[in-house]
Amino acid sequence: MAFSLRVFFLVCGISGVFGCLPGWKPSNSECYIFEPIPVSHQDAKRNCETLGAQLVTIIDPAKVDFVVDLIKNATANASNPVDTWIDLNSQVCGSSVECAYIEFPDGACNTAKCDVNKPYVCVKPM
Repeated sequence: MAFSLRVFFLVCGISGVFGCLPGWKPSNSECYIFEPIPVSHQDAKRNCETLGAQLVTIIDPAKVDFVVDLIKNATANASNPVDTWIDLNSQVCGSSVECAYIEFPDGACNTAKCDVNKPYVCVKPM
């Protein structure tokens, strides 16, 4: 019986019935997680997919503010927040051959070679 309840809560948690899983932060019916281990942009996308999520795409200013705050809070013990991969058409950030990331300290969009290792943020529906 206890095993059945654990499976039920796991499935409900994964499907978002009870909100975000532990470690994920809610915002506007979505769940976000900052992954601090630096990987390439391609590996970041793949790792997010493994979590049933996607690499965060930032379009509107409110989402930019939330993601920047998420990164700042997750890296509060570090001397500075770290540049973090996002999934955005890199032409928006200035280059068509590189991958997009949030650059600190200002939280602006920038680009780098896709094989550079950086932490990343994943998002999935609640």
